[in-house]
Amino acid sequence: MAHSPLFYIYLRYAFPSCSCYGWMATSLRILLCLFLCVLLLPFAVCVCVFCVSIVFPLWVCLFVFSLWFVYDAAENKCTVMDWAHDSTWSAGPPPHGEACMGNGDDDIQKTVQQRLTEAQRQRNELIARGVAHLVAPSVRHYDEANGSVWRTTTKIHTVVRSAAADACVTLSVSPFRGRKPTIVFLPLDHPWDGDLHSNDNSAYVEPLPLAWLPPARMGEQKKLRRERAYAALHFTMSDNAVRFSSVMCTLERAGFAEERSLLSTTWSLKWCKRPVRSDFLRLKPFQRINHFPGTWRIGKKDELHKHLVAARERWCEKNNENLILVGHAHGNSFGDFFPEAWVLPDEAAALKHVLGSDKEHDHLFIVKPTNSACGRGIYLLRASEHLRLEHALQQPNACGASETRPLRLLVQRYISDPLLIEGYKFDLRLYVVVTSYSPMRVYLYEEGLVRFATLPYPAEETLEDHASKESLTAHLTNFTINKKSEDFVPPDGIGDNGGVTSASKWTLAALQKEFCNSGLDWNGTMARIHDLIMKTLLAVEPHVIYEQEAINDTVGDCCFEVYGVDVLLRRPYTSESPTPMPVLMEVNIMPSLSTHYSLLDQCVKGNFVADTLTLVGITAAVGSKKCGKDVVPICEMPEGDRLTFSYGHPFLDALTDALELESCLTSEEEFVRRMHFQRLCPTPESYSRYRSLFTQVQRGALQRSLNEVLSLWEQTKLDDPPVYS
Repeated sequence: MAHSPLFYIYLRYAFPSCSCYGWMATSLRILLCLFLCVLLLPFAVCVCVFCVSIVFPLWVCLFVFSLWFVYDAAENKCTVMDWAHDSTWSAGPPPHGEACMGNGDDDIQKTVQQRLTEAQRQRNELIARGVAHLVAPSVRHYDEANGSVWRTTTKIHTVVRSAAADACVTLSVSPFRGRKPTIVFLPLDHPWDGDLHSNDNSAYVEPLPLAWLPPARMGEQKKLRRERAYAALHFTMSDNAVRFSSVMCTLERAGFAEERSLLSTTWSLKWCKRPVRSDFLRLKPFQRINHFPGTWRIGKKDELHKHLVAARERWCEKNNENLILVGHAHGNSFGDFFPEAWVLPDEAAALKHVLGSDKEHDHLFIVKPTNSACGRGIYLLRASEHLRLEHALQQPNACGASETRPLRLLVQRYISDPLLIEGYKFDLRLYVVVTSYSPMRVYLYEEGLVRFATLPYPAEETLEDHASKESLTAHLTNFTINKKSEDFVPPDGIGDNGGVTSASKWTLAALQKEFCNSGLDWNGTMARIHDLIMKTLLAVEPHVIYEQEAINDTVGDCCFEVYGVDVLLRRPYTSESPTPMPVLMEVNIMPSLSTHYSLLDQCVKGNFVADTLTLVGITAAVGSKKCGKDVVPICEMPEGDRLTFSYGHPFLDALTDALELESCLTSEEEFVRRMHFQRLCPTPESYSRYRSLFTQVQRGALQRSLNEVLSLWEQTKLDDPPVYS
């Protein structure tokens, strides 16, 4: 090859300037280049391997992930929500090719957001029609100088009377001569979160009145200047208590200041979260505390269930005839208003036997931690998944469990036939106030909240599938859970309904309209709910009375308690009887009184707080050693006084026992200032109906129950109303 003529020709044309020996130098340069290439080849190979093995797969993964993300978002937001639930679309699914595919990521996201917004709008219109519209109340401003405007999240500014206090104190006058008047509380609050002044500490609003309800019952009132006994009104609040703005601002307006000294005895109201025994000791007659001893039992899910079961047994044992003749007249026997349930681990064996039964294989159960709140730790369980329960009980730190506080669960049979409105599940938050357990005095607030789930309730044939695959927001109506859902419809702006027509929350008045439009029996439903509330409270009444008497006989006169009762409605069994069946879900001994979510919350809860404080009868501290407890039966008065003194009714004048007389007078004073409350007990028939559940404490000269006396007094008023009524 080296001596080939072609080779020389190649050199000649390739290197024309080279001599016969020049091509050798050039060849050396070529060899040098080849040598360098050989040396650099491993490095180049390494770079190529790196690019092929690392960089290229990384880009491929990112590309695939982006495609999956876009596809998943489109599927979840459009296909699942909009197309699978055809009831939310009046015009049917979108045309083929328009589903979720755009020309780019921006088009896809825009399409998804449009469909989500449209679905929410249609959902809102479906279940929010015919409800009154709220307009934001006007804002007041007060001077913040010298800390005279409170900041409800701190305690620094509450030790002086607020600049927001009314110039005069409003009092409710007792219809009976010689009885001390009580303070009337008027609602006040800070603006809700949607208001432009929501972050202004000096801004206050008066919650809108419940104009759609009958006028408040308040009896005779008078106004006095803030002097003498009303110059200094005090309350005390425990460190762990939630300082709701509705509570704090209402106390501000009434002229109260916070008493910080633990040794002080001049406060009229004590607001605490979890009272201890010492909180009930040495209470004076004029003082009020917002809990009864022993009522923690009604707030724990497992304890509530146990007491309801025990009360049902007591009801059946003592009064089987009452169960047959009276119970069904009210629409339910004792055991119909709370679901069948098992407490774990105590009843684990019994539950395992039930879940293992062939007839229960496809049935649903709901699991609730007994010590949790706000819907935490709740999940649905198919009977065939019972091993999941055993695994949960073995977890050391599940739902706040510890070595000292092992996990306890309440497993309830799932209510699979709830009453729906436009395909959505809902429950009722009812506000109940108890002012006495001995004798029993119970009031239900006439307005409450209707809380909707944020996803349509699944059809019966797909209920089991939805239990494990779909969000709990289709099954649970708890506000804390649903407000985190992307389908939650938030309260509207100030100029647009103010939150009343929010598809996630209604008032009871709106539900009543819906009942009328749907041909459902509202009065019959409420009668069953009243019966449910009374039986629930009477289930724990014996334990509350026992703990009261363990402290002293009069501690119950100083207590009151606010309960949030959650009730689910079941569909009527037949069209001939259009009365939904109420089912008790739980009782909250510390219900949320937060009003910042919407004008709806502020309107309902703000008025409820003020009416509650008015109902319980708070008085000034000065001159309160007797505080109206010095009633004397006319038969025990000096002969001269008997001719001129009267309690205004023959029934009261005929009472010879001071304790019975005091019970009737106190009950009647509460009834006069009940505002927007409806009394559930005492009533003319309450004693005869619930006699088998009342604790029969025989008192007084006639050795009869005070519940019996109050019921007799209510019967008498029907035939002979008092002159002040």
